[in-house]
Amino acid sequence: MQRQMLGKGPGKGPGKGPGKGKGGGQGGGQGEVHDEDDDYFQDVPAEELLKEAVSAEPRVSYPITVSHLYLTSPGELTKYERARILGQRATDLSNGQPPTIKDLPRSREANDVARAELLALRLPKVIERRIPNRSIIYLHAMVPDEFTISSPDDLSDSERFAILRERTLALANGAPTTLLPSQLNSLPRRGATALRNPVDIATAELNSLQLPGTYIRHVPTRGDIKIHLSKIL
Repeated sequence: MQRQMLGKGPGKGPGKGPGKGKGGGQGGGQGEVHDEDDDYFQDVPAEELLKEAVSAEPRVSYPITVSHLYLTSPGELTKYERARILGQRATDLSNGQPPTIKDLPRSREANDVARAELLALRLPKVIERRIPNRSIIYLHAMVPDEFTISSPDDLSDSERFAILRERTLALANGAPTTLLPSQLNSLPRRGATALRNPVDIATAELNSLQLPGTYIRHVPTRGDIKIHLSKIL
């Protein structure tokens, strides 16, 4: 920015220097700093300045992904999530809502009933979990007796491992795959034999929700939950 020192006094010409100005004639005075930006900001309304600041750096919007999953076990929740939904459910039970389980605790206190419902995966609450990568996961703590997975995340790590191990053995023994030819061709080949790895095939079937069969999840305080592994009828 162009700055200039204006000298006070009878001398002619602009003053130079931070203090006493040297006039073009006799006798300079004290110099003053004059900034041309000051005149600009005084003349422009605040709304226009704000509009310029916002338009200078356009905001980039990213899509938000939303998914609904069933709770696999109470251990999947953080201690804060457990405390929140147990407190909400205990309040509902105290206000007269009926419990969702038959074998009630002996004390029948609202907190104990809510814990028993959570252990049996019959707690009628949904946990909203926001992930830093702009995704939202809704965990349903009320799990039905039979359902079809909407994502591999509906299964716990141990369940996925057991399912993939069993499916890999079946494929290695000659079981046909449920993948389409285009899906199968996209998988890497194993060495010089030009064969696909059964582990890769089983993983692709699970990720595309094309794994045949069902899985039985045993819940000690409730019984068995039947999980269908394929969305293809």
